[in-house]
Amino acid sequence: MNGRRLLLYTDGSVRSGGRGGIGVVLVDAQSGLPVRRFGEPLTEPVTVNECEYVALLRGLEEARKLGASCVECYTDSSLVHGQIVLGWQCNHEHLRRLRDQCLELLSQFQSWTLERVESRFNPMAHTLATTASTQNRKRFWRRSAVHIDTNTTQDEGGNEHMKLVVTAPTPTVLPDDVYTVELLDVKEQTGNYGEQFVWLLRVANGEYEGMELRAWTNASTALSAKAVKWAAAFNGKPYAQGDTVDFDALRGKLARAVVQTKQTADGRQFSRVTDILPVKTAKTPEDDDPFSWEDE
Repeated sequence: MNGRRLLLYTDGSVRSGGRGGIGVVLVDAQSGLPVRRFGEPLTEPVTVNECEYVALLRGLEEARKLGASCVECYTDSSLVHGQIVLGWQCNHEHLRRLRDQCLELLSQFQSWTLERVESRFNPMAHTLATTASTQNRKRFWRRSAVHIDTNTTQDEGGNEHMKLVVTAPTPTVLPDDVYTVELLDVKEQTGNYGEQFVWLLRVANGEYEGMELRAWTNASTALSAKAVKWAAAFNGKPYAQGDTVDFDALRGKLARAVVQTKQTADGRQFSRVTDILPVKTAKTPEDDDPFSWEDE
């Protein structure tokens, strides 16, 4: 380590339904200038205490990356300060894990302190956390979180101006493969090609578990239509003439999605679902019928 000393200000904010966000500000102790500041929505429902612990953890991780050997931490959470510094009892297993992770990170610094301060003395971390939790969306645990960062400029007089910047994550492009997916929903909408079904899917396992995909088919329920074939893949068997395709009943069921990488005219790549197959069979080039199993 290079002997760098950083001041770490953290805060957590939780909205209704457990939509949490954290704010982290790291300041160089010698110059007094911020070296890193950001806000992040959390992708799972959390309590206020969990959120405060996660904010401290993220801040300590960033301090390590910046090469700090000494860190002075400031939080407005009485519980976090009490359990880490004052030896307060920690009765909940999930909080004990977070506390122990913080203590493990703190032990990697040559010296550290943790003080409790009022929110008014921690305005930037508080603003970042509040903005991050507000930006969190409905069903946020199934979606990629936005990121809150700061953009600092100087005017001709040398005065610094700062604004918060909300950015979306860079979309992940799935490698060409076949993925087990869960059907989240099927919605009907009017698009450029008339009435369409929009299929909302989520990768159910593996390295890309949790990633959501969208696919489109014509809004036809004819027996030979692609939409009916895809529905049958989730249903586990083909539909017969006169059967009703109940998309609501298929929510949460699994099938296999064939995913291929495509490219837009301006060179951007994206993942496209080209087919949906049932999970009971492996389709081969010689097998044009994905429903090759016998009814049980």
